[in-house]
Amino acid sequence: MNFCVDQGGVVAEWVRQRVPHVSSFGKCSALGLLDRNGSPMAGAVYHEYHPEYRTIMMSFAADTPRWATPKTIGFFLRHPFVTWGVYKVRAAVAHTNERSMKLVGGIGFTREGTLRDEFGEGVHAVMFRLLRPDFEKRYGELNEQRQQQAA
Repeated sequence: MNFCVDQGGVVAEWVRQRVPHVSSFGKCSALGLLDRNGSPMAGAVYHEYHPEYRTIMMSFAADTPRWATPKTIGFFLRHPFVTWGVYKVRAAVAHTNERSMKLVGGIGFTREGTLRDEFGEGVHAVMFRLLRPDFEKRYGELNEQRQQQAA
């Protein structure tokens, strides 16, 4: 598997097509994960960046669960903390999408609240966050070294 930096919005568009309730990410950056044949497996789009607050929104999409290893998840999450020095990464999931809520919670995000009708009438956004200290505790360099030693 190889990562690619979005060139010309290709990865962002690939993710947008797979994320319900998103018509556009606007100004964004994205990373893609490719399989051995160069086909997309997963992507992350970083949008709604607010440098004054050190926050950013992150949206994921995948065609297969094979992408979700601790190493690849850590890479996707490391990008906003290292590249932009953010303190908080946010994610919004439709309240009906139990699978995505389980994934986001499982990779370290904490549920913050629900925005009623955020994705249209009757479709609420469950908001999640990952703070820098929580990221460092779970995916930081020290933890990465421990994982390598255990392997």
